Amino acid sequence: MRKTYRERKSPEYWTSRWNQIPVDAPAEGHDCYPLMYANMVVCDQDGEVLELGCGAGRLVRHYHAKGVKIVGVDNVNAAITKLQACDPQLHVVNADARTLPFETGRFATALCFGVYHSLEHDAAAAISETFRVLRPGGRLCAEFRSDSLHNRMIDYYKGVGKRATEFHKWNYRRQEARAMLVHAGFLIEEEYPALNMPLLYHILWLRHPSQRQSDEHSARISGYRLQPWLQTLHSIGLRLLPGLLANEYIFVCRKPGVQDPLRGYGISCEA
Repeated sequence: MRKTYRERKSPEYWTSRWNQIPVDAPAEGHDCYPLMYANMVVCDQDGEVLELGCGAGRLVRHYHAKGVKIVGVDNVNAAITKLQACDPQLHVVNADARTLPFETGRFATALCFGVYHSLEHDAAAAISETFRVLRPGGRLCAEFRSDSLHNRMIDYYKGVGKRATEFHKWNYRRQEARAMLVHAGFLIEEEYPALNMPLLYHILWLRHPSQRQSDEHSARISGYRLQPWLQTLHSIGLRLLPGLLANEYIFVCRKPGVQDPLRGYGISCEA
């Protein structure tokens, strides 16, 4: 694992960030991170969904609008307060992923994007808590930031001229992230090298034409998109050279207990 740093402590940084940006509209990018991966475990599931690190709400609002019984959790109260003010019908809770206030086996599905690698200490405890609150046969879609060349370049680009000393994130090798999930008891069903915001997205003319005038908030909703030809090259490169190009790894896991995920909720994955 490789540790990277920022100039402000994490609670201060995230409180400031969520105070500054508006609540997300419901996610729309069914072919992009994170929605395309979340759909792998939410669609056709029967029971409650837990989203750890719901942040500005793009996923929790998307599934709530579709009639999914979903609970969003974030440890930054500013994010929870803004979501509740935007839509009082949302079930969102201010809590720490390492000590969840839910009974054992409550949830059928869990989503975790941007949380485990953001914990400087006790990430293993957070994964174990996720395991605990899932029912037997429940499924998890989890993301870990990768220790790839792509991320090393981003960290260098952002860190030039700075002497940051506060913890930012852990960058995991694929086998390290896999081992943490297995140690907690999960059976890993699928693994995907993935891209959230590509490094090349910072170059305006390489963005998809529809996003050249958009801000970060707008791009978060539909997913960060490059020019179609470059998007195709990135997809091929991710399959062939994940250790170079992926900026995160996605794991689809199952808590042992039944042979197949429970079905019956009938949620459409389509827009």
